[in-house]
Amino acid sequence: MSLQVAESKDVVSERDLNVTEMMPQPESDRVAEAASARRASRAPVGRLLTLPLACAYTGLSAWKLRQLIHDGKLPIVELNTGEKFWIDRRDLDALIERNKRTL
Repeated sequence: MSLQVAESKDVVSERDLNVTEMMPQPESDRVAEAASARRASRAPVGRLLTLPLACAYTGLSAWKLRQLIHDGKLPIVELNTGEKFWIDRRDLDALIERNKRTL
């Protein structure tokens, strides 16, 4: 009889594993996946990118890109001084190429 109990414990543990795999996904994970899909659908297509699109293109934060602009390492395109600016995709590519290193 103790053998049957041991077998039933094994079955229960396997069943527990299957149940946890079938549990519904938490709401926060679904929201994060949906947001990621929306960002991917807004992939940059033009040569001139806004700051958020340049962030998406490079994977860098807005703070880092602003710092590179301020330090003179990344030029901007500005039609009217002090207003909206764009970042040239070619300048981002050049920045990436300048900072490549091999180990």
